[in-house]
Amino acid sequence: MWQGVTEAYRRTLANLPHFPAAAALPTVLTVILNIFWIRMAVETLAAPERGNPILLVALVLLGNCPYILFAVAWFRLVLLGEARAQPRLFSGWKLRHWRSLRYVFAMFGIAMVAGMVATTLLTLVVALFYGAEALAAEGGVGEGFFLLAMLASLIIMIAMLRFSFVFPAAAVDETYGLAMSWRHTKGQALRLFVASLLIAMPFVVVTSLVGGLFGSPFAVTGLGDGTGAAQPEVSFGLTYYILEGIMVVLGYLMTAALIQMLGLAFQLCTGWVADENAGPPTRHDGSAFS
Repeated sequence: MWQGVTEAYRRTLANLPHFPAAAALPTVLTVILNIFWIRMAVETLAAPERGNPILLVALVLLGNCPYILFAVAWFRLVLLGEARAQPRLFSGWKLRHWRSLRYVFAMFGIAMVAGMVATTLLTLVVALFYGAEALAAEGGVGEGFFLLAMLASLIIMIAMLRFSFVFPAAAVDETYGLAMSWRHTKGQALRLFVASLLIAMPFVVVTSLVGGLFGSPFAVTGLGDGTGAAQPEVSFGLTYYILEGIMVVLGYLMTAALIQMLGLAFQLCTGWVADENAGPPTRHDGSAFS
């Protein structure tokens, strides 16, 4: 696993010259979409009855698109090489992007269902051992229930990694599905999770330090104007765009390293090679990702 993490960092650094072309448009789109997110969040908090669920769904849909643009471009660079898949500023939105978006929502749906099932089971377990009234009692089993819920969420998160191979496969136009990914990642989910943590930790520390150097990057005025109706106004100064730009770029750098690790794991666990005459991914000795 350490070898895989080190190799992921090494290859990411080697591919950094291609990062500006791959990340420029996604970064701009992410910053713009984040402005809409902040405005909608402030307005919804000020007046929940004015919330627009249709707009929320649209923003969720659009919020994934910049990341998919970057991920597809970077997966193709990682798996096919710069000679065949050098990132461009404007690569367009193709079938492979739609497939990736479909898998994002499929996995989101699976996680939601798993979460609801886990919550129901935990509620039944708590009610069985402590009594139904304990769930409603103030300070009853709340802390224990919270810890169990966190553990269940962690298990679901790790399990969802078993579907993650659909993204590199979709990026290189392979006929591949969730079931195949589940088979190929047998025994690898925990390794993928720990490797992801090891890759993400340095970026989390850096972004926390950068965020601590700035104050609030935007200002909210007009909350509670004395008329009983909240009319918030959100203003973004230069500090916001500087901070947001740095944070988003760091986020895409972390994504690049994670993609590099996942692409390497995909190749090792499936036996996939970048050859036009090669067959589809097949079960491979997953212990190679160590």
